Amino acid sequence: MTQPNDPQNPASTPPPAAQPPGTMPPPIPPQAPAQGTSVQDVRTLAMLAHVLNFTLIGPLVIYLVKKGADPFLDEQAKESLNFALICFIAHVAISVLGFVPLGFFIHLVLGFVHLGITVAQLVFGIQFGLKAKDGIGSKYPVQIKLIS
Repeated sequence: MTQPNDPQNPASTPPPAAQPPGTMPPPIPPQAPAQGTSVQDVRTLAMLAHVLNFTLIGPLVIYLVKKGADPFLDEQAKESLNFALICFIAHVAISVLGFVPLGFFIHLVLGFVHLGITVAQLVFGIQFGLKAKDGIGSKYPVQIKLIS
């Protein structure tokens, strides 16, 4: 014989109380994040970190969001972010020099240096992004560890 409100007998549990009109339902509890990330996802994110290195925001977001998810992704996102920061600092320094009256030839050279840095970011980003997609780690030729 079952007791009223017996937890083993679902028919005996009382129905939930109806909510008064105009009230919000209780919030749904958050789902636990999936444990681990697939190898393909890690490689894709590492590739994106390298390919987006000319934006500075791409590697930064990937590094901050996925920090600690995978050692390969951490290493590649840091490499890309360090290179992007170095290039950003170089772009800012060259831009500041552009406001100093140094002569036409010097400004022309500074413009080509800007272009060279941008081309290097694109070339290294694509090259190292393709390597990261295959699971091969890469180191940029300019190494100043701003983020370790």
